[in-house]
Amino acid sequence: MELQELIEKVTREVIEGMNSKSLPAQASAAGTGSSPAPGKLKNVIVLLDESPGTAASVFDWLSSQGCTGKVITIADVSLPPGFEAVHPNLAGGLSVLAPGTEIYYPVMCIGGLSRLANLLGDARIMAYLIEALDRGFSVMAVKCYNVKSGALKKKEEALVKELSALCILFKDLVAEPKYGKPAAASEGGVCSLASGGECLGCGHCTYLATEKVDAVIDAGADRLSATLGGGESAAKIAGTIDHTLLKPDATREQVLKLCEEARKYKFASVCINPGYVKLCADALKGTVVKVCTVIGFPLGATTSVAKAMETRDAIANGAEEIDMVINVGALKAGNYDLALEDIKAVRDACRGKILKVILETSLLTDEEKIKGCELSKQAGADFVKTSTGFGGGGATVHDIALMRKTVGKYMGVKASGGIRDFETAQQMIKAGATRIGASASVAIVKGEAGTSAY
Repeated sequence: MELQELIEKVTREVIEGMNSKSLPAQASAAGTGSSPAPGKLKNVIVLLDESPGTAASVFDWLSSQGCTGKVITIADVSLPPGFEAVHPNLAGGLSVLAPGTEIYYPVMCIGGLSRLANLLGDARIMAYLIEALDRGFSVMAVKCYNVKSGALKKKEEALVKELSALCILFKDLVAEPKYGKPAAASEGGVCSLASGGECLGCGHCTYLATEKVDAVIDAGADRLSATLGGGESAAKIAGTIDHTLLKPDATREQVLKLCEEARKYKFASVCINPGYVKLCADALKGTVVKVCTVIGFPLGATTSVAKAMETRDAIANGAEEIDMVINVGALKAGNYDLALEDIKAVRDACRGKILKVILETSLLTDEEKIKGCELSKQAGADFVKTSTGFGGGGATVHDIALMRKTVGKYMGVKASGGIRDFETAQQMIKAGATRIGASASVAIVKGEAGTSAY
């Protein structure tokens, strides 16, 4: 029996043993059953490690299946009726759940499948998933995307094998298009995914098959921003940019303008000094733009305790991403234990928020850059970042390529410092950057030349 057939067989047996079916018949080639009556599925917990936009699509699907249950989520989204939000730090962990609880992990892209197979992603979500597997709960990866490329299909098959080795079941569930006709593109054209019948109705489709977008994805980007029908290539990388204002004389009005621009262009985040975190959190509430702040900035020479306290304060004020400066002196002196524990202190204080470690590459040799990347990965950081913008140098293609090679495919790399135009940003992405830190963000997405305002 082929592995895929075995997985489908086991999946069917698990689903058939439930009080109510949770997967619709039309979505399964094997015919797993009919849609359940609303409000019947009680022992369900959903581990949702997704962005707010994607989370809304997941909830649409869950609600359409009549599911009620618990959702452990890091996304700031409104839950549909019948769902109860569960904080990831719930005392007792999964031990409080009833026996036979079904654990679902929605997978909205092949990159998400890869992160799941490697147990990567939000630290709290993965902690629950690992605990669920260890306690013998049934865990099912629910695929809610579609790929046609032969190369991607082969990659998906390999990832499914990795899931089976972890005792994670896999369900290929691709919803019917939500809309009756293809969505119109912004310039009067038609979205290629919708016209090809692959639209999931999420409202966030793009021209995934275009040469330029493929090049960005192949380079490792995990965030893209686009409107229906595409648009200028420069605008498509808006979702990879941390819109930055870290100069010491930044005013409240300038920071609010930064937030306004980030909201307009849908940048990944605004990156500001800790004193402005609450202001930005209030200004960006209800948007997809994250609030990022800097810790131990710009020297990295404060104590680990101070960095941890600064991190906790920032998160309490609304920070969702943390860019910490590594202890540069400890790294250069070869005091790797101190440098590692320094990162771990902030990682622990982050409570599962995104952590980026700034190496200040202009002050390091290649060997020190490699070691800094290795320590950051060992400590559980989500990204390594080139520069503060205050250390006398910025990002280079060489450094990005070196950092990408060191951390591998699944860890983020942020290029920051001296990136003032689209061409430079594009070079960084091609070299392996998955996030861009820039103050000239608007000029970049407009394809113009900008000036630094760090």
